[in-house]
Formats: sequence, C-alpha cells, structure tokens
Amino acid sequence: MKNLKRLIGMAVFAIVAVPMLNVSALEANNEETLKAALEAGGEVTLTSDVEVNAPLYVSKDVVLNGGDFTISAGTSFVNDGPNGSIIAVNNNATLTLNNVKLNGAKKYGVQAYAGGNVVFNKATITNSGFGAVLLNGGAATIIDLTMNANAYGIEFGQGVGVNNTPSLTMNGVINGSQDELLVLAENDNLGEVIVKNEEGSTMKLATDGKTLVLKDANGDVVATSNEAKDGVTVNGDETIVEPTPTPNPTPTPKPDEKPSENPETFDGIATYIALAILGFGALVISSKKVFQA
Repeated sequence: MKNLKRLIGMAVFAIVAVPMLNVSALEANNEETLKAALEAGGEVTLTSDVEVNAPLYVSKDVVLNGGDFTISAGTSFVNDGPNGSIIAVNNNATLTLNNVKLNGAKKYGVQAYAGGNVVFNKATITNSGFGAVLLNGGAATIIDLTMNANAYGIEFGQGVGVNNTPSLTMNGVINGSQDELLVLAENDNLGEVIVKNEEGSTMKLATDGKTLVLKDANGDVVATSNEAKDGVTVNGDETIVEPTPTPNPTPTPKPDEKPSENPETFDGIATYIALAILGFGALVISSKKVFQA
C-alpha cells in the first residue's frame, strides 16, 4: 500500500512539476545547431557568429537571442528555389530577433511569408542583395531595427499563392542610413498594405494617398515609399493631411479722400486785397470831399 501511494505521488509530481521546469534555451554555434534549434522552436541563444549556406526556416514560435553575434550568408549560399533569405518565417509562427545581426543575404535578410511574423528588437540587417526585410504576405513589428547598405529597406509584397495581406507595425525606432526605406512591390500580386502604430511609438507610419511615409519623433517625414500601383489599397491608422491654405483676407477699401483745403490760402489773400482796394477808394473819395469843402 505504501509503495502504491509512493508511486502515485511520484506520478502526480511528474505531471505537475515537469511542465513548470525552466527549460534552458537551446544554444547554437554553427549552421547545423542553429537550424535544429530554430526548427525545434522555443528560445535559442547564439554563442558565436554563424555562417549559413542555405535559408533557415522558422515554423514554430522562436525567440532568438543573438548576443550581438552575426548570422551571415556564406560564399557558397544556395537559394531554396526563389527563397534567397537568410531566415524565412512561415506557418503563422512568430520569430523575435533580440540583439541579432544578419549580413550578406543573397536576397533578403528576413522574409515573413504567408502569415509569418517577425519582431525586431535590437536587430541589425546589412548588405542584403535585395531588401533587408520582405513582408511577403507576412507581418512585422519594429521595436528597434537598424538597416544599412542593403539594396533597399522593407518591401511589401504578395507572391504567387499568397493570400495574406502584408502589414507593418511601428513600436519604436528605425535606425541607420538605408536608402529606399519603404518599398511597395510593383511586379507581384500585391493588393493591400496595412501599417499601424503602437501607442507611444517614437517613430510612426502613415499613409499619404497611395504612398507610405515614416515620421520621426518630431512628426517630420523622414522616408516616403514609391507610389502603389493601380489596384493596390494602402491603409493605416494615421494619415498625412495637407493643411488647407488660409486665404489672404480681402483688404477693406478705404473711403475716398478729398485733398484738404487750407482756407488761409489764395482765397483768403484775394479777400484781403479786395478789402484794401475798397478802403483805399473810400479814402480818396473822402479826401476829395474834404478838399472841395
């Protein structure tokens, strides 16, 4: 009986306690261990720089702690069909990049594909042959992302067979000196683009007609996308509204002003002369009367 109770107690402990154990993050220091860890899902920690020769896939939720290490595409990197990204996220999985650097992708540093999600938290992407990020019917949230020396920055697209709408949420900042920061695909099946902002985000995304814009903390536009092709809808929770110009007020006409006349001018002088002549004439007549008398 005691043994039975002991066995039952051990079984209950195993059922309750094992899920509560803090499973250590998987560590990766080369392509094989990194690939296996990403496929397994969960928390993954890089312990050194890693060079890969084929795209890495994420189909389960993963938090990748980079420790400021770099994942680079090797010189013998081979695309998987059209996929030339260092990391591709699909199957509605979410990949969170914490302090991770990606360098030298043949095409894209990261691709969020058909419902895949990427969270950039102190991530850096450099020297990609195409864009730093491809939202191919996928979504991304930017907390802190640096992009430099890629062909362009973030591309919104929708490839063949992809039905999900690409979306981007700002919840922080974009750093770096990347040219063409926001790009709307022109040669695929893109039908709609969605941009959003978390409350308190330092930088914000907005729509301006058929283009996207990125605004800094002061509200100044620091990047503008190309114009969306016909048939593409650009939606966002913030819109650039051009201020309505204030018309100049029509000046009130002044009443006609007549030149002021000085009464002490010519008319006054003429009056004095006339009076003087009359006075002189009266004096002459009076003098004659006196003389004749």
